[in-house]
Amino acid sequence: MNITKEDKGNLTTLIKVEISPEDYQEEVKKQLKEQQKNANVKGFRKGKVPYGLIEKWYGQSVRLDQINKLLSEKLTNYIQE
Repeated sequence: MNITKEDKGNLTTLIKVEISPEDYQEEVKKQLKEQQKNANVKGFRKGKVPYGLIEKWYGQSVRLDQINKLLSEKLTNYIQE
């Protein structure tokens, strides 16, 4: 993750945040594995739904949640420092 600050004027600052997939990918996989354990889908035993199916259904929403969580956490820490 790369955070840069650029002053634009007396009261204006531009903060740029670059997030790479390595920053959030591990947490996304962990959340999807947790979804897989708790999934109750017709045609599969509880917890036995294939990972690919879980990733297809929930992957994008879990990824966006983790990116938003990471972004807000790091940006808040950067501003406080």
